[in-house]
Amino acid sequence: MRKSIRIILAIGVLASVLLLSGCGKTPSLGSGGGDGGGYVPTQTTLTSETATTANVQDALNDYDIVNLEAAAEIEFTADAVLTVPEGKTLVLKDEAIITFNAGANVTLNGDIVLENGARLIDTNPAGGTVWNGNGTGSITYKPGSESWVDGSKWVAEDGEVVALGDDGVFKIERTAYTIVEGTVTSKIAQNIGSDYDVQTVTIQSGAVLELEADLNIYAGGVLNKNGTTVVETSGEVKNNGGTINE
Repeated sequence: MRKSIRIILAIGVLASVLLLSGCGKTPSLGSGGGDGGGYVPTQTTLTSETATTANVQDALNDYDIVNLEAAAEIEFTADAVLTVPEGKTLVLKDEAIITFNAGANVTLNGDIVLENGARLIDTNPAGGTVWNGNGTGSITYKPGSESWVDGSKWVAEDGEVVALGDDGVFKIERTAYTIVEGTVTSKIAQNIGSDYDVQTVTIQSGAVLELEADLNIYAGGVLNKNGTTVVETSGEVKNNGGTINE
């Protein structure tokens, strides 16, 4: 089985909702200007005491942004269902942890964001956790966050598949991944193209992709460099019929 970045998406996700007593809808900070126009997303925060599987789902149903406070831990076991609707965002704050065990069912149509210290864990990707989605979902890893799959640290500062270093921000979508900012290192060989799970790799302006193994671009595969330089340490970009946009 290929250890493609796509598998991480099908192996690490979260979302759920709640009606918290005494919890009001508060405006999102930093969105919009001062003209009073446009929609302001609603958001709420679940603490380590209130962050249950049922409450997370209820909150996602009622709010645009659901924050899991530092140290909140949620575990989805057999038959537990988590749905992150399109347009909704689940944010794991410092040290927040979500674990998916065999039999859990996750539908990711919205977004998950992991901040410093947050962890997304899938204990049994091959034998139990079911991942679904319509292609609109994403997972964004910020510096200090981690994704553990079947006991292995796949995405982390020193990840086995993707290393974030001190400043890397990495985003996974159904058929694409993006180096958002900082330096992100690919630790294993990656194949992109129409016959593979990942079709597009984008390096946003100012970000850096470092290769410790080859990035093979086949037909249908696209590498968007946006004026950046790929650092080829012990790997290189190999174009086998794909497209490289400088």
